[in-house]
Amino acid sequence: MKKLIFLFSVAITMIACNKEKEVNFTPSDILGEATITGIVTKQILPSGKIPVEGVKVIVTVKKSELYPNSKSAIGVETFEDVTNAEGEYSITIKTNAEGVSAFVSTSGFIGTLDAYSGGELTVGERALFTSQTDTITVKTGVNEVSDISITGTQIGAASDAVSIGKATVRGYVYILDKGEKDYLSNHTVVLTLDKDPFTNAEKVYTTKTDAKGAYVFTIETVESGTKDYEQKATVKAYDFEARQRIYDSGDDKWKTEDKDGVYSAPATINLTAVYNNSIQVGKDIAYSTFTPIN
Repeated sequence: MKKLIFLFSVAITMIACNKEKEVNFTPSDILGEATITGIVTKQILPSGKIPVEGVKVIVTVKKSELYPNSKSAIGVETFEDVTNAEGEYSITIKTNAEGVSAFVSTSGFIGTLDAYSGGELTVGERALFTSQTDTITVKTGVNEVSDISITGTQIGAASDAVSIGKATVRGYVYILDKGEKDYLSNHTVVLTLDKDPFTNAEKVYTTKTDAKGAYVFTIETVESGTKDYEQKATVKAYDFEARQRIYDSGDDKWKTEDKDGVYSAPATINLTAVYNNSIQVGKDIAYSTFTPIN
């Protein structure tokens, strides 16, 4: 009987030792969540601010901070929301116990620079409200607040004289293997226009693909032939980390390999003549280069 008890104790000890060897967590790479909330306001005259509805708020986190022990943690993860009627937004992001730097940004927009007059808010002249940013450190389980106030600049007569409309750019994002396409949903795509008609400066648009891997940009631009406006643009996506996807021609279906790695960003797409009423389609982004993680 004593022998049996002794052997049973040894067996339990060995199992416990094996379990200790198998479980090898790295605390800094164990992900959690935290929520960033805030209110986006716009400037009013002569002083003060009011909440603004419909502004996109984007939080960007570097993968190298989310996964500090992964040598191939390349690129960024983005999270977004749109402000409600009270100017409020709420975005839940991935983070870890060590904390990550969250880059909070808002989209710019065209609105009116309103003013209080006689105790009432009156609608003002058309104005450009430029994108604003904030950076905060976010740790797992610790919610943060990031309020953002956007200042407006009245659009002058020179800009009013330019006829402004909209152009559209469409495409798909997918993994390409053996001529077949595996469409990627919720994938970030960035378009950069060389000359925004309201600021005469470069403007960056960001969007994400839908469930079918499609993306669409609606761009504020000028009429074809407008002096000093060539309206060139670039469209690109970034590297991303994932399991390798391959197309099995024998079974006629896509399979996920037991192999982690990085899909390298495809070549940047260059666009020309992005003018009012132009619709540029077929601007597909195809991932084909996969590098395994050693």
